[in-house]
Amino acid sequence: VSENGTTLTSSLVSTVNTLNISNRAWFHQTMNIDQVVISEPFRSRITNDVLVAVAKKISYQGNVGGIVGSLQIQKITQEALQAANTSWLKTVIISKSGMTLASTDDKEATAKSYHEEAWFPRLLEEKNGSIKFSGGKGETVLVFYNLPGTDFYVLSCADKQHLLAPSRTVMLISSIASMLALLVAFITIYK
Repeated sequence: VSENGTTLTSSLVSTVNTLNISNRAWFHQTMNIDQVVISEPFRSRITNDVLVAVAKKISYQGNVGGIVGSLQIQKITQEALQAANTSWLKTVIISKSGMTLASTDDKEATAKSYHEEAWFPRLLEEKNGSIKFSGGKGETVLVFYNLPGTDFYVLSCADKQHLLAPSRTVMLISSIASMLALLVAFITIYK
């Protein structure tokens, strides 16, 4: 990009000499410091994708500009999110403003915001933890985790019954084992 923010070359050919990014705060930060700048998440005006820009000011033969790469959060996290989601567990990545950055639901990834949810201030305050709340399908547990070095949060939401299923199985097996041990002890003692 040029010093004034005009795109000089791009993989999106239609943006060359027509897209100007000078209204982006991260662009001004890039032009004012001599370090790599990683932006806050933002929506592309061209594709509506959630992006994070990685930018660096460059100088060559007296000309100043910047080199900018954009990471599509939805695309680089898609495989991990699909592996984490089941019929009873839903995982998304959000920003500190509540904007959905990545989800297995493409519509949610471009539209859903969590900033007005009652639990959202607690997420920002605690950074990591869990919150229980009641919904239409019974009690639900929301687990949240702040990704280190970022303002991104991973949210996983599951209904409590599914979360408790493994521990209930362990408890049931333990009970059966205890009963068998008592039965063996009883038989041994009174034989």
